[in-house]
Amino acid sequence: MSDLEVTIEDGEVELTVTVNDTIVAPNPNQFAIDFAYNNVSSRLIWSGAKRIVRVEMAIAQVFNGAPSQLKIGDLSVQDRLMSASQNNPAKLGVWEAYPFYKYLTTTDIYLFINLGLGCTQGNGTIILYFE
Repeated sequence: MSDLEVTIEDGEVELTVTVNDTIVAPNPNQFAIDFAYNNVSSRLIWSGAKRIVRVEMAIAQVFNGAPSQLKIGDLSVQDRLMSASQNNPAKLGVWEAYPFYKYLTTTDIYLFINLGLGCTQGNGTIILYFE
């Protein structure tokens, strides 16, 4: 399923393209994807071999229940790009990490989700920035 949304506000044009629930960023040096609490214990974010210079996590709906933890990394090191201490899913906001880590071979990058007891909500967007 693909969606195209164009918003014109105060003379500025904002373009959002969504393909299969993935936000396609217009900049080739970044990649964005939505996530939600019900993505089980992990969600594949991106796969490739590039240097990731910045990771941004925007919490649009807080994760309720006991403290949930979110980490971004690969199967070898689950918090290589963003550790649980670098974000707070219990609060609305945007968190950033600057890993400056280069994957030399094609590697799957995941959001690892550890839901708190009784969690029934929570979502946001992750943006990876490449060199």
